[in-house]
Amino acid sequence: MGLFDGVFSRLLQRKPEVMPETVFLGQLTEWYEAKQVPQKEKLTQEIRKTKQNISYIIKNAQEKITALQNAVPPNPNITPREKHFLQGNKEAYVKKISAFFEELALPEEIEEINGFIKDFRMKMHELAQGVARPMQILNEFLSHETREVTLPLGQIEKEIQILEDEFQKTKLALAGKTKTKIQELQIQITRKEELVLEINEMVTEINALRQQNKELNEEIALLQNDRSLNTAKQQKQEITSKISQMQKEILDS
Repeated sequence: MGLFDGVFSRLLQRKPEVMPETVFLGQLTEWYEAKQVPQKEKLTQEIRKTKQNISYIIKNAQEKITALQNAVPPNPNITPREKHFLQGNKEAYVKKISAFFEELALPEEIEEINGFIKDFRMKMHELAQGVARPMQILNEFLSHETREVTLPLGQIEKEIQILEDEFQKTKLALAGKTKTKIQELQIQITRKEELVLEINEMVTEINALRQQNKELNEEIALLQNDRSLNTAKQQKQEITSKISQMQKEILDS
């Protein structure tokens, strides 16, 4: 093996680096939705494809149902009672299968896929239970025709499974939860910004009150000084008056 054997092939197999993007919080929802556009377009095409395939399957199934309705048992020796019993089960089977096909409405929007799949599985389960007995009877007399009608159900189920697999690959099932989390984050950050603003306003008000308190203290200090000065002046006047009185008394004596 040469020195460079396999080196370049490994380099070519490396996944390209994903460059980080800077997204402002206010634009996060729009950015996230834009990133989903290619996946949504691909999934929309898959829905359209699934509809076309299932429509084709049901169309062919209708021919099989008609064939079953017109089919007669290969054994000509069955009794009238058996014929009547067979006809009743044939009608019950065809009625349930036809109703299932008629009521099968595929999703129009991507957001409907998840709910559709759950509903589809529930109806398939109900159908399986509903046709179990008639199908068992039909298989005893018309096994081939009955099987031909049953096969499209499996084909439809396969088409729905393909659609579900594609839906899971796109991760769009989590899109709603992700968008909700983004919105919750935006609300939390907005609330935090509001709280910071409220705190800043409170700090400004406190500083203003402190300044007012300082000025009041200075005014009080000045008032106190004024009162002391007035008291001193009054005391001086009293002393001066007393001295003058004493001096006068001394002179009069």
